Amino acid sequence: MTEVLFDGTVTLPRGAFVLTAYNSGKSYAVMNPTPLGVLHAIAESEGWVYNVTDKKYAEMRIFLLDGIESYQKGSEEWFCYVNGVLNDGIADNTSALNVVELSDGDVVTFYYGSGSNPDTATAIINATVEIDEDDWTLALIGVRNVVLPRSDYEETISSMSSHRATGPDHKSNTWEGMPLRYIIGAIDDWNYGMSSAAFNSALTAAGYDITLISIDGRETTFNSSIGIDNNNFILGYKVNGAVLDPSDAQWPLRLVGSGVNSDLSAKGVVAIRIGVEAGSTPPPPNGGTTEIRVVKYASDGVTIVNETTITYQEMMERFPIIGGDDGVRLRFQGPTFDPNDLWNPDEDKNPGKVDNVVRGTAIRYLCDLVGGVPEGGEVCLIASDGYEVKMNYTNLYEPLDRQGEPIVAWWANGKYVPEYKEGMRLFFNSPDGVFGADDMRACLAEPYWHYYDHAGVHYPSAAGCSNQKVATIEIHEAPREDWNLILTGAINVTITRSYFEQGKACAMAGHGATWIDGDDVWSGMPLWLLCGYVDDANSHDYGTEASMRPSQTQATT
Repeated sequence: MTEVLFDGTVTLPRGAFVLTAYNSGKSYAVMNPTPLGVLHAIAESEGWVYNVTDKKYAEMRIFLLDGIESYQKGSEEWFCYVNGVLNDGIADNTSALNVVELSDGDVVTFYYGSGSNPDTATAIINATVEIDEDDWTLALIGVRNVVLPRSDYEETISSMSSHRATGPDHKSNTWEGMPLRYIIGAIDDWNYGMSSAAFNSALTAAGYDITLISIDGRETTFNSSIGIDNNNFILGYKVNGAVLDPSDAQWPLRLVGSGVNSDLSAKGVVAIRIGVEAGSTPPPPNGGTTEIRVVKYASDGVTIVNETTITYQEMMERFPIIGGDDGVRLRFQGPTFDPNDLWNPDEDKNPGKVDNVVRGTAIRYLCDLVGGVPEGGEVCLIASDGYEVKMNYTNLYEPLDRQGEPIVAWWANGKYVPEYKEGMRLFFNSPDGVFGADDMRACLAEPYWHYYDHAGVHYPSAAGCSNQKVATIEIHEAPREDWNLILTGAINVTITRSYFEQGKACAMAGHGATWIDGDDVWSGMPLWLLCGYVDDANSHDYGTEASMRPSQTQATT
């Protein structure tokens, strides 16, 4: 009997992912819309381990599939078909798993058996391909490997002015994007983060090769010692004010800037490989992290205002222990896998994706060691493997009751870090012990929500907030000016900008609204809610009776 391991639709972005060959340990950039990209996407969503060998790569530039989970090459092996045609790459490398370019509607099928006849297969994977032509990922290969989604790239540029730069190309067009050094800083050593602090300037000055890989496979290589530790090398996504269109040969990214000549100005960049190999610097420990570096940045996002490092033993000695002597059971809800109940307010579907009895320390205490989080500021918890989870000032200092105190847990189920291998880990000490998808929607600003894609459904997953092996806490000021909104009525109230924005972000209560003005889309809070704040003594209810009496609303600028 044939076991069906997967049968569904797989949505692929353009761009590339990182493949590491199990036989050699070497890493490569592979385009997403390929049969290997389909397998990688399914493996990511299902939690599979698959083994690909590069033994034929030097000779034929192809990869071969040796195993998926327990189905390994032996008396039986894997075969791949695209639209019913066998693709193995051996006779012709244009049919290799990493070479065949897929299109919308293509059907990719992997069979495991003693021959290529599907009727005798032991296991089968069947996927219908959808290509998201507007989306892309950037594969980064170095000391560590990172895949940077388009959303993260653009969000970083829009939210952090220090990470946004403009510069010319050799035809005097004006480009906007992210300085190359911030991206290189994510992979040049184990000090993770897209920031000048993470960028290893000494290593760069010593010199290593940087290779930009374009969407058509072309490679552009130069040495880091030419001076990339400034804003003269930019990975641009906008030209003359307009975001690159997928039909543009330069899409999705192009290397530009005053330090880039025409020979180096690579188009269609989807991967970057640097000549600093994995293993050249010590990797993070296999166990849980035992100390956390806390860093506070100035408004430029580059200058360090203050920093300190604190061990978990010091946390135990200096601060109240959340969970006391015996610990407190805290859980995170995972995806519901029910398309008709994505947010599941009852928290009765997959409520224990993360489930531990923990002891830990409030994150706000750690932030206060370096001066605290400024009102309206943002905190980024960075794991030893580079995974990031962000929160704002309100989540730490003025959390909603249903959220509870954010903590880093250094003890779980009787074990301290490093024996507690997932520690130090983020938890919310919520009143009912479960931080669910609906809590995430109500308590966190929308950019901080996490999702899990499965079978074409975008499932909210609060478990994505529970960052493991937290090694660094970064504190960033909001690159903006604050303001107050004065409400005068039956009572007088002054609302700060952060309070307004936290209220708007409360999607659970329906406080946010949008309005289209021509080509512009505005986001804000309904006026009736603000009026309801001061139309009677009850600041949390709209006074319907009061609204029916003649009155006047006046806005003053």
